[in-house]
Amino acid sequence: MEVVRLENRPEGAKFEEVRDLVSGARGKTVYETGDIDAGIWSAGITVGLIHDIPSCKDLCANFERDAEQHINRLSQLVAQKGSSSAGRPSKL
Repeated sequence: MEVVRLENRPEGAKFEEVRDLVSGARGKTVYETGDIDAGIWSAGITVGLIHDIPSCKDLCANFERDAEQHINRLSQLVAQKGSSSAGRPSKL
């Protein structure tokens, strides 16, 4: 926020004024301490996939449920094939 404020001034900002703010040292503190207000940090594009913040118990239950659904779906695909193109039973 401080960098944006400096850059939005009518005279703009010189690199010397923002160097310490954008050097990465403050960002490192964010990752080390968890204080998201300590500096600049990034979350990446996967942040768009987050729709809730479950408890650890619910997160593990969701992983288990999703894994079972994927395994069942994949096993149905294998079962539908039934045999290989040579007419032999599939080893899957």
